[in-house]
Order: sequence, then structure tokens, then C-alpha cells
Amino acid sequence: MQENSPLPYLLLRRLFAFLYDCLLLIAVLFVVTGVAVLLNNNQQLTHPTRFLLFGLVGFLYFSWFWRRDGRTLGLQAWKLHVKSDDANMLTWKQCAIRYVSGILCFGFTYVSIFFRSDRKALHDLLSNSNISFKNK
Repeated sequence: MQENSPLPYLLLRRLFAFLYDCLLLIAVLFVVTGVAVLLNNNQQLTHPTRFLLFGLVGFLYFSWFWRRDGRTLGLQAWKLHVKSDDANMLTWKQCAIRYVSGILCFGFTYVSIFFRSDRKALHDLLSNSNISFKNK
């Protein structure tokens, strides 16, 4: 992010982008669930592996956008962009680290923003990535 961005503005921008993406992901999960129910003879999905399916779909949703142009639909709406620290697109490994750390430390990953001058969240640090403004 920009060095001179006020912290509350930065944090709200990132959180609203995440909320926007979650709403879109819920719609995608509705479709995936519908297809899975059809493939399960119109029976409810009760096996615990359905959570693995949902997690995989979430990973593919975020990773596809991050690797394609560094912007999910939520990041596009809030004019944010994710890139690797070396200014390249994220690798699959970086996407996996970013996604898993975001899930395991949900919400707490943003605590480091308050203590770092570069305003990186924990999942940014662990995946060697960063978020910046992109006006296009």
C-alpha cells in the first residue's frame, strides 16, 4: 500500500475487498453445492469432506484471480492489486500460503498492519507478497 495511507483507510479498504470477494465466493459455492447434490442423487451432502471441497473451491477462486492479474473482483472494486515482493505474479505456492494462513489465522492476520511501517498483514509476510493501489 502507499506509505502515507492512513491506517484505518487501508484496513477498511482491504476488509471491504475481502467482504466483496466472500459474497461472490458464496454464490460460487451455491452453484458447486447444487452440482454436488445433483451428483449425489439429490441427497444432502453430509460427509465431512464437503468442507474440503468448499476449501478447494475457495482456494481455486482466489488463486485463479491472484495468478491471472493479481486482482480478485473485490480487489478490482477497491482498486487494490496483489503481487509478489519481486513484482511478479504470485506462484501457486504463494497462493497456497496466503490462502491457508488467511483461513487459519482469520482476522488476526491483519494485526501486524498496526506494527509494521510497510503495512503488511501476516499472510502478506508469510507468502512474500504485498497489496498496492492500482488505479486502472
